Amino acid sequence: MSSVWDHNLRIADSSEWKSIFNNCLERYGGLLLQGDAGKGKTYAAKCIINYIRNELNEKVEVLAPTNKAALNIGGQTIHSFLKMTPSGDDKQIPPVEDDTYDDYFDHLSIKFLCNNTRNTLTVLKRYDEDLYNVLCDVDNINIKDFSATENRVNICYFNNTRKKINSLWNAKENVEGSLFIPEDIEEEQSQNMYIYPNLPVIAVKSRKVDNNLLFANAEEFTVVDFDEEYIFLDNVQPDINGIPKKYSVDIPINDFNKYFTMVYAITTHKAQGSTFTKDFTVWDYGQMSTKLRYTALSRAKKITQISFSQNTKDIIKRTDDKDDINNNSLDVSTENIIIPVMKKTNDKDDINNNSLDVSTENVIIPVMKKTNDKDDNYWDR
Repeated sequence: MSSVWDHNLRIADSSEWKSIFNNCLERYGGLLLQGDAGKGKTYAAKCIINYIRNELNEKVEVLAPTNKAALNIGGQTIHSFLKMTPSGDDKQIPPVEDDTYDDYFDHLSIKFLCNNTRNTLTVLKRYDEDLYNVLCDVDNINIKDFSATENRVNICYFNNTRKKINSLWNAKENVEGSLFIPEDIEEEQSQNMYIYPNLPVIAVKSRKVDNNLLFANAEEFTVVDFDEEYIFLDNVQPDINGIPKKYSVDIPINDFNKYFTMVYAITTHKAQGSTFTKDFTVWDYGQMSTKLRYTALSRAKKITQISFSQNTKDIIKRTDDKDDINNNSLDVSTENIIIPVMKKTNDKDDINNNSLDVSTENVIIPVMKKTNDKDDNYWDR
């Protein structure tokens, strides 16, 4: 399918957001704003939103396709705003597409929404030059050139890796008087955890109270305290004017594992849309596709933030350059993933037992041929 657009604007710098705004509304009536990570897309969008609200004194609704994107820009999801209730008959054949698209941004529906007009930002804003050079060729880097520093923030490919890292750090930072919450066996992303101040957690589903959004899926919080009934969380998110605001939510203890899990580690899919300001460690790099690798590394603002787990083996070999997480052409290697784990001092098989010690031992996890395992895919939806 051709990627030709009727109008291709050439405004390269996000600081020229007013020119983007003028072209968008006054000239063409719509626009797709594109650009690589770190080129200032969110900055330009926020400037335009604030200009409409504060200078023009007009109302503007800020919509995004995902909760993460909506939170970053102080808006809401498209489906939530439109109160969409999808319906259909899954026994019928799917819709027929007359064309195939290498890039979903070239889809006719996207062009229609944007009045066939787009602008691509090219001036780098967020990264240092060394990181930019790495992002240009993420498939040809040597992880041995990076540090192997242990970090409290981790990004990985497998859901099982996420759970093991969370358990390690939870045991490491556990304090006397913490609150133990067992996993909810009905929630596939749930795991045993100890609750204590400064524990990082993430919402795994949204919750509304009296039709008002209390918290959104993928929204991150920090535990402040707890009592006999509630766990108290804090968060900072931009308000409708883009100004960071701190707010708190109180979650009943009995509901906590239904809505939250630890976030010492996060999958690459879930991390998309975030910018990490702290140092972080990348796991399962050998198993990631090119786009996943780019997404993982581009969460950083500078290259010195990035460490790699030197224990992660490149166990899945690609058979072509178009590998993705659901490609059936993935070959299985004879190697295994080696992940540090905690050593138990008794026979009880409970990762959150107080008698666990952090050990230098490892767990050998057999290679999986496919990643469409229910446990791994649930977290990444």
